[in-house]
Amino acid sequence: MPENLFVPGDVPYMEIRLFGEFSVRVNGLGVPPARWKLRSAKTLIKLLALAPHHRLHREEVMELLWPDRGPQAAAHSFHQTLYVARRALAPDRSLEGHFLGFREEIVSLGPRTSLWTDVGVFTGAAETARRSKDPAEYEAALAPYADGLLPEDRFADWSASAREELRKQHLGLLMELGEIYETRQCYGAAINTHSLALGDDPFQEEVHRSLMRLH
Repeated sequence: MPENLFVPGDVPYMEIRLFGEFSVRVNGLGVPPARWKLRSAKTLIKLLALAPHHRLHREEVMELLWPDRGPQAAAHSFHQTLYVARRALAPDRSLEGHFLGFREEIVSLGPRTSLWTDVGVFTGAAETARRSKDPAEYEAALAPYADGLLPEDRFADWSASAREELRKQHLGLLMELGEIYETRQCYGAAINTHSLALGDDPFQEEVHRSLMRLH
C-alpha cells in the first residue's frame, strides 16, 4: 500500500506551511497550484491557519479580504471563495466539511481533521526552548522560520500583524540564544547568532554592544 494513501475511516489530516513558500498537504498529498482557482481561496486558508483556534467569523473574513466592497458583494465573494477553497482541499465532496467548516457564521479550518502548521510548531518549540535554556532546543525552534511568514504576502495588510509578532519572537530567540552561547563561552557561536539577529533587525543596540564585547 502506498505510504500516502488515505484509507476511509482514518482521521483525515492536513499540513500547512506558512514560513517561506505557502503549501498545503491533505492526507499526505500536496494540493496542486492549479486547484486554487481564486487567490482569495488561498488567502482564506492562510487567515484561518494564523487565527486563534483556526476560526473566524464570516464578517471578519469579509472585512479582511474585501474591505472596500459593499455587504452584498462581499458576502457573494465570501461564499464563492469558501466553495473554491473547500473543493481545493477536498475534491471528494464527502470530505470537504472535514477540512473547512462553516456553521453559525463561523468558518473553521480542519474541524474534523488532525491539523499541523509550521507556525504552530515554531511557537510551541519556542516555549520549550525558553523553559529548557538548551541551545539545541533553540536551534530546533528557529529552524522552521526560514524566510519568515508568507513572503509572497509581505505587503498584504491582513498579514502585517502576524508577521511582526512572529518576527519579534524569532528575533527574541536569536538574542536569547546568543546570550546563552556567550554565558557558556561558546564565543564563535554567540557571534554568529548575534549576527543573525542583526540581519533580522539591524537597529538592536544591545546586540551591537554584545558583538563588540565578544570581538
